[in-house]
Amino acid sequence: MVRHDEIKVVRGRKRAFLGDELVGLSCSSCRRLLPLKSFNANKDGYAGKHRICKNCNKQYLNDWRGEQPHKYLASTHNTRARQHGTKGYLDEYNTDITLACAGVRTINGVNVARCQVTGEWTSNFDVCHVQSLKVGGNSEYANIFIASRGVNIRQGNVHLLEWLLTESAYEIANPEYVEWLITNLAQRNMKSVKDYVVSEVGLEGYTRLKELYFEEYN
Repeated sequence: MVRHDEIKVVRGRKRAFLGDELVGLSCSSCRRLLPLKSFNANKDGYAGKHRICKNCNKQYLNDWRGEQPHKYLASTHNTRARQHGTKGYLDEYNTDITLACAGVRTINGVNVARCQVTGEWTSNFDVCHVQSLKVGGNSEYANIFIASRGVNIRQGNVHLLEWLLTESAYEIANPEYVEWLITNLAQRNMKSVKDYVVSEVGLEGYTRLKELYFEEYN
């Protein structure tokens, strides 16, 4: 409910005023007259607000994520990269083939993917980086993988292979899936597993990773 004493209609959109003060706008999607706080900020919009309300925008994003997960992930990734002041544009093609590796599918109308570190199915997944964008990584296929939001948070800005050597990783990682991920990343970088891992964490790190995650050592 918007308390007002005057309504103006401009280009099909209502503007509510109380005295000389703008107090509400109509949503271009649901058409409801709503207080200004119901709209996200948009410096280019009228009164610095988006044309559609927060609820409609949330529903739109949920629908978009469900129908086109590759576009949604690429868009949110690139938005975060800009916010952090880092480069690393992720295109839809690289997102799509990475999602395919994680077996993305729809279950009961919800998109889920298998976390490539824990092996668990999750609807809360991110495009993660082997080497963080903040320390010079990029968003090419050879440097990205799909994991749960929890894994992404735990890894932080640490190189994936370095993080996998820590207790924080080992207590949640599934060796079967980690072995597959490392092998797959080596192939993407056109190296043998040994050459790839040694180039990132050295021979000692390679030996330890094999002991922790590779079946031939267990």
